[in-house]
Formats: sequence, structure tokens, C-alpha cells
Amino acid sequence: MGKMSIAVDAEGADKKCAFKFIWEGDDTAIQNIIRTVERVAAGAGVTAKQFTHSCLKHLPAIGLRENEGEQQFQMMAILYTVLKLPMPENAGRPGEVHDYAADEDISATLTVGDKAVKVEINGEYIGGERTEH
Repeated sequence: MGKMSIAVDAEGADKKCAFKFIWEGDDTAIQNIIRTVERVAAGAGVTAKQFTHSCLKHLPAIGLRENEGEQQFQMMAILYTVLKLPMPENAGRPGEVHDYAADEDISATLTVGDKAVKVEINGEYIGGERTEH
């Protein structure tokens, strides 16, 4: 079972939101997150990437939700973003992070700004930084 330690630092206009969380899961749990986010996004008529980026973009303004269900979905959007990252070239392995996450401990830092989401990810075999617009 893999463990993901995730730190989020979201800043926009005059608002800021920062928090950390730890998630553990196996391949089944990882696939459930991916399928759930993709199903909800399709129901909203957007791609999963558009949907998760929208969730991340609004973090500074709305913060971490107090409602447990809403907060859980915020965490799923963050996990989806990390899990769907391509493996860095220096990792020497093809595919995306979710292909390996069930067997590794991974740490990720998401920096959310007005125009981009920057992700720094590290693990036993993973290291790199990505910026998505």
C-alpha cells in the first residue's frame, strides 16, 4: 500500500489557503479516485483535468471546506492531479504516477496560483517538478 503526503499552498488575489494531508491506498483505491473524478467531471460536461483545475483554482477563495463530503472531494481532486502526472524523465519509467503510487511513498507539494498549478513530487523512484496551466 502506497502513502502520499501532500502539501497545498494556494494563493490568489488577496486570499491564501495552505494545508497538508496524508492518504494511503492500494491500486483499487487509486482507480476508484480516478474513476470517481472522471465520472463527476463527465456529468458536469467537462474533462477531468478541467474539473480538477477548477477545484484547485478556487481553493484560495473558498479554502478547505468544512463539510466532510465537500472536503473529501477537494482531496480527491488534489490526489487526481498528482496521480495523473506523467512520470519524470529522470525516473526512467514510463506512464503516470498512478501506475506506481500503490507501491511507493510519495510526497507532493502543490503550489496553486492564478494562472498555473505547480507540482513538485518526490518518492523513492520519483523526483521532479511540473507546471500545468
